[in-house]
Amino acid sequence: MVKTKEIFVSYLLFMVFIIAISESEAQEVYVKPCSLSYFLAYIHAFITTAEKVDFNLRSIYAYVILIKDFFSYNKKFLLNTTSELIDLALFISKNFKNDTLVVKEV
Repeated sequence: MVKTKEIFVSYLLFMVFIIAISESEAQEVYVKPCSLSYFLAYIHAFITTAEKVDFNLRSIYAYVILIKDFFSYNKKFLLNTTSELIDLALFISKNFKNDTLVVKEV
């Protein structure tokens, strides 16, 4: 009988705890996005000689999370390469459309 009473009291306390949790109000949660970590560059796997090539840049947070509103960041970036054939290029976050910047060869 004592064992049954202990189990019942434990169950009753557990139920009171569950009810107390479910009746409490949630606090507001504020999420601040982290800053840009890097760009992912996408280019065709196979390129023919003398073919014009476009490539895409996508802005990424840490942990490979795509930045959905990068166009609103209002930042400027300088694209620098080791190639002598490509000039330095300045691009602006406002130029990102559908989360991607398409860099076209002229």
